[in-house]
Amino acid sequence: MPRDGSGIYTRPPGTDGIPDTTIESTKYNSFVGDVETDLNAARPVIAGGTGANNATAARDNLDAERAMQVVTNYDTHTWEAGSFYSSSATGQQAPINGHAFMGTVQVMDVNNITIQARDLDGPTSPGIVYVRHKRAGVWSAWTTEGSMQFVELTGDTMSGDLTISKSFPTIWLNRTTAAPEAGIYGQRLGSLRWGILPGFGDDAGGNAGSDFLIRRFNDAGAFNGTPLLIDRATGRTTLTGSVAPSLAVKLNGAGAVATFEDDKADGTAYIQINSQAGAAAFGTHGNYPAILNPGALGNYLMQFDTNNNLANLKSGLVIETGFASPGLLPSSSPGAGNATKGWTYRYNTTYGPEMYWNADSYGRIYMGQNVDGTLIYWTRSGVSVGSINITTTSTVYATSSDERLKDDLKSFDAGHIIDDTKVYDFAWKATGVRDYGVVAQQANAVYPAAVVYDEKADWWGIDYSKYVPVILQELQALRARVAELEGRLDVKPP
Repeated sequence: MPRDGSGIYTRPPGTDGIPDTTIESTKYNSFVGDVETDLNAARPVIAGGTGANNATAARDNLDAERAMQVVTNYDTHTWEAGSFYSSSATGQQAPINGHAFMGTVQVMDVNNITIQARDLDGPTSPGIVYVRHKRAGVWSAWTTEGSMQFVELTGDTMSGDLTISKSFPTIWLNRTTAAPEAGIYGQRLGSLRWGILPGFGDDAGGNAGSDFLIRRFNDAGAFNGTPLLIDRATGRTTLTGSVAPSLAVKLNGAGAVATFEDDKADGTAYIQINSQAGAAAFGTHGNYPAILNPGALGNYLMQFDTNNNLANLKSGLVIETGFASPGLLPSSSPGAGNATKGWTYRYNTTYGPEMYWNADSYGRIYMGQNVDGTLIYWTRSGVSVGSINITTTSTVYATSSDERLKDDLKSFDAGHIIDDTKVYDFAWKATGVRDYGVVAQQANAVYPAAVVYDEKADWWGIDYSKYVPVILQELQALRARVAELEGRLDVKPP
């Protein structure tokens, strides 16, 4: 079109009519067509137009809103920013069907819209305001405006649930004065039940405004103690009452208390458990793990080295429920071992207490004393039944033979035991080494007193020392028979 740079329309040359001259049809028709096109074209705002061909686009270009758009269906209506109205007869999908509404709409785009609709037929005047959002093309349900409000910084009470949804949610409790405490309290039916306080100043023994504690309250809402207190300066934790983690320590009984100490002058660190029945302490002594004497915490009952080997064991320690040690040092009492194997003591077994000693190879048990006499002493129901005795040069394995323990002494014929006991030259299956001996199952039918059977382990054994009295008896009988055959009178039969 014949326009100059200013955008102002200028008639093409030759379009003006001159009296008594013929109008050229080409120029005239071009002018008329140009006027038609210009009249139908969108005019820029700077040219006094809206820059649009319809009312909706014109309002968008002029940043204007549409007033009182009539809504018949809230789901399918083509929304524009501005105000709206829906009658009770046509307002489908309204907050309450059959009610008339009036309200405002904020439109970001066709997929992100917020509607606020006031109920004109509600029981109160003005009626309740309902709110609905469209996010990413999806409409939310209608909610009341009260449930969507922001809580004011001062004076407001939040009646609904508080949800913080973000990658790193944070709640700040900032105390701006030196008042006693800042925290979160929980109530039930109007009474206090618990409190979580990141700072306090009215509990004795703490650093005001620095420590963390949990408070509890009784059914009437009165303060009833602090079950947990963490000292900010030292990190020390104080627990009041029973502690029952699923895989840790549980304290039961009236007055049960666990005390954690790590600042003793002698370097001792321990956990002490007190109750009405007494106390127990576990910790370190001389920088090594130890079970401590609760009467004097500087002393130990059991001490380990840095490799968890049992280094020292005090006398007077009674073990009733089981004990296992990975090893005992050669210099320790009662024995020695290596780092991977050692003593295992079990109390509650089918046959009563059991003790095991195991080593990977060349395991040894050391026992010693500095005087002659009994090293190991065995009893049965309080009665002595045997011992191991040592001197400077010998070891004696003794069984009970006190005449005060015996009655009804008789001679016997040992011949059938000697004759019926079969002795073999055999090879051990495990090593192939040849040896001489009897078979326990066979000997059991002849001389059961010499046979040992462990029912639990299904193990058979022979006590060859039991054959010594039998051999002595038979040897005496043979000597008497030889003397009789030789005519000797100095040998008497047994």
